[in-house]
Amino acid sequence: MQRLVRPIAIAIIEREDELLVERGLDPVAQKVYYRPLGGGIEFGEMAEDTVRREFVEELGLAIERLNPLTVLQNHFVYAGEERHEIIFVFKAEFTDPEVYLHDTYKRKDNLQSEVTWVKKDEFRQNRLILYPNGLSDFI
Repeated sequence: MQRLVRPIAIAIIEREDELLVERGLDPVAQKVYYRPLGGGIEFGEMAEDTVRREFVEELGLAIERLNPLTVLQNHFVYAGEERHEIIFVFKAEFTDPEVYLHDTYKRKDNLQSEVTWVKKDEFRQNRLILYPNGLSDFI
């Protein structure tokens, strides 16, 4: 089995003292975690374009004012499998200010998954797990 490093891009979107994140569950470790939206960078695609595409695919919402924040590496185990990602992290805003009035959003590509606002202190004080590792230093 060939192991690959997966390049991804995510966007931090803030609403006052909250961060927009998706709740996830590692099916093997049974550990709940949270992660900003984004996804895999396709061949020939720039990281910024990936984030824009993923928000449209996942929520049907446009984002703007993407500013590069940092690049992180994450080496972790998920579903019992070792993984390695290089993550381009951007700060961004929704194009439509009305979007900030909603407390939760349903993903278009996974109707069981919900995206919500969580207070940043929950991550800073390690009450909730935020992935990728090291991201809480930038919120």
